[in-house]
Amino acid sequence: MHCDMVLCTLEQSGIDAMLKNELSCSTAGASIVGTLGFAWPEVWVNDEDAEIAAECLKDSGLSFLENSKT
Repeated sequence: MHCDMVLCTLEQSGIDAMLKNELSCSTAGASIVGTLGFAWPEVWVNDEDAEIAAECLKDSGLSFLENSKT
């Protein structure tokens, strides 16, 4: 899972992170209309670590942010 790789990368870089919605995505996928966006797994970091976390993920190739200046 992509979120697991992101979480491990951040933690190995010394950035506190947590995974949210890791279990709700499987039940939301059973919806008639398809997967629900609010139920996707998310990796959260503290506000003060957001910039360094974004840079860490960009350097590792795991970032979804293209051409990000963060």
